[in-house]
Amino acid sequence: MARPYNVYIAIPAYNEADNIGRLLERIDAARKDMPRYRVHVVIMDSNSPDGTADVVREAQKHIKDVILLSGEKGGLGRDYMKTFDYILKRDDVDVVMQMDADLSHSAFEIHRLLDKLVEGYDLVIGSRYVRGGYIPGDWPMLRVVNSKVANLVAQFIGGLPAHIKDKTAGFRAFRADALRKVSYHSDHAPGYVFQVNTLNQFLKNDLRVAEVPISFADREFGSSKIAAYKEVSQFIICNYRLNNPSPFRVLLKQLLLMMPSMVTWLGVAWLFNQLESPSLVISTFMGAQAAYVIFLLFNQNYIGGIKRLYAQIVLRDEDVSEITPVRHFVALVSVNALLIANGLALAYLLSLQFNYATLMFQAMILILTTTMMGVYHSVVKRRIEDTST
Repeated sequence: MARPYNVYIAIPAYNEADNIGRLLERIDAARKDMPRYRVHVVIMDSNSPDGTADVVREAQKHIKDVILLSGEKGGLGRDYMKTFDYILKRDDVDVVMQMDADLSHSAFEIHRLLDKLVEGYDLVIGSRYVRGGYIPGDWPMLRVVNSKVANLVAQFIGGLPAHIKDKTAGFRAFRADALRKVSYHSDHAPGYVFQVNTLNQFLKNDLRVAEVPISFADREFGSSKIAAYKEVSQFIICNYRLNNPSPFRVLLKQLLLMMPSMVTWLGVAWLFNQLESPSLVISTFMGAQAAYVIFLLFNQNYIGGIKRLYAQIVLRDEDVSEITPVRHFVALVSVNALLIANGLALAYLLSLQFNYATLMFQAMILILTTTMMGVYHSVVKRRIEDTST
């Protein structure tokens, strides 16, 4: 008979005296339904003033395989880092799990994550948002919004993939050897953003990630440890620091890169409009042309990207050096034609009224158009790189 998998569950706790004893009792009761696994529990108590450590010590007298660690309060992420370090130093560990101390994760669903993990996955997430997942119907609307928005931030700013539905979940199972391969330590992830950072590391290392549905419960005792402003700002900043391609990053880059173009467009359009004869159409056209030139001068990487796109999509040619100047010019004009066409169409629709409103509309069109081109460029370039690899 094969030996059972050694599973170590990391549980950070701060002021959870009302919950931690109940959680340990439930984990112990769930063990009888998990004969394939030997479950150890590692509690990291951050010097809780409410006596959390005393409750754990009392539970150790009648519940086996419970380990108590203590340390200064440093945030959820740092507590997980320290607990993972302790667990991974052991030779017998096969699986590392994490779960909350506040009873929001059911001990009787631990086996669902473990059963999925041993199918060949490196990380399994207990998900609230896949089919079959559950959150309380009476969960406060603010909590629901916070959770949903956090997942959107992780996707659109952090760049994590959309097919993973619960990117911020704290109920997870890791294959120990896989966890050793990734850099879960980060000075930028001391709090709840640790969940996103760890998931990002697994994805970057091409490790297998799966989700299983769980029933999430709201805490019955105690209060949430999330400090609203501090946690939210830290979460957004840390997601941006993941440096993954994301719609937000593309948008920000395009807005910064197109600033010289926008200034040039508006300035040239204004100067031409001061002449007696040129109409708004002509002034807008000249502004668009000047903006086009400035955009190219300030964005050599953009030119290189367009050359690669043209070589591989239009010419079906892998060798960029074979592109002639004429073909290069045709490619650039084709991709940027939308910019000029939009400007001219807008000028015509606004008739011949040239004022601050028309300037703002032109600026908006320029921003939207260059952003669209940037997003298109990034998406197609990624597809080409995926195909070539």
